[in-house]
Amino acid sequence: MSPWYEWREAPPLDFAVIGDPIAHSLSPRMFAAAGIPESYGAIRVSLNEFDEALNHLVKLGFRGLNVTLPLKEAAAAWCASKSDIAGRLGAVNTLRLSTREGINTDALGLVEVLRELGLQADEKVLLLGAGGTARAALYALSELGARITLWNRTPARAERLLSELSVNADLASTGDAESFRWVVNSTSSERGGEPLETNFSAEVPGVALDLNYAQAGTAWIARATCAGWRGVDGRSLLVEQGAASYHWWTGTQPNRDQMLASLQEALAP
Repeated sequence: MSPWYEWREAPPLDFAVIGDPIAHSLSPRMFAAAGIPESYGAIRVSLNEFDEALNHLVKLGFRGLNVTLPLKEAAAAWCASKSDIAGRLGAVNTLRLSTREGINTDALGLVEVLRELGLQADEKVLLLGAGGTARAALYALSELGARITLWNRTPARAERLLSELSVNADLASTGDAESFRWVVNSTSSERGGEPLETNFSAEVPGVALDLNYAQAGTAWIARATCAGWRGVDGRSLLVEQGAASYHWWTGTQPNRDQMLASLQEALAP
C-alpha cells in the first residue's frame, strides 16, 4: 500500500485523498501510474477534526482533495458551493480548495461502471447500505432507470435517505439477494471486520457489485462468486471517479488504462 500521513504531519502536496482509515487507499499509486506530474498523497483526517484539517491543508497550498469514508457529508457542509448532483446527494468526494467548491464524481463514475456492466432500464437492483456511498449509488441507479430496493441494518436510516433524495425505491427487510439479479454493496461493514451476510441465489445467478476493494478480494464478492454470480469490486469505480476528479481539477484527462493496470497489479493475489 502507499505511504500515508496524519494531517498535521502532511508535507505540501498538490492533491491528496483524505479519509479515516486511509492506509488502505490505492489512489496515490493509481495517480502515479497514470504519469500525472503533480504530487498526490494519502492523509488521515478524523471526522471530528475535519474543518481544522482542511484549513491546515489550505494553508499548505493543496489544490484539490478526494474525499472518502466517513467524510463525504462533512465535505459537503464545508463547501461554499457544490455541483447540482453533490448538492442533491449531500455528499462531496472531490474538493477544489482555493474556491471551496465540491462535486461528486462517485455518482458520475458509477453511472459509467453500471452501464459498462450491462445494467438496463427497469431491471431490479438490491442496494445494500444507506451511507454516503449509497447516495451516489441511488443517483446512478435512478439515472439508469433501475427498479431499486434498498436495505440497511437500520431501516429508519434507509427511510430517511430515500426521503432526503426523493428517490423512488422499495425497502427490504433483509439483505437477501435471492429475488434479484443485480446487487450493489455500498456498505463498509466488512472493512471494519463485520461480515455482511447476503444470500445469493445459485439457481439464477446475477451481478454482484461491491463498491469496496481489497487485495485478496472482498469476502462478500467471494460468497457471490461461490454461488455462480459475476463478482465485481470497486476498482473500476475508483478509476472513473479519480479520472473525473483530475479532469475537473486540471482540465486534463489521465490515462485510465494505466490507472486500472496499477490497481490490478496492487490487488493481485
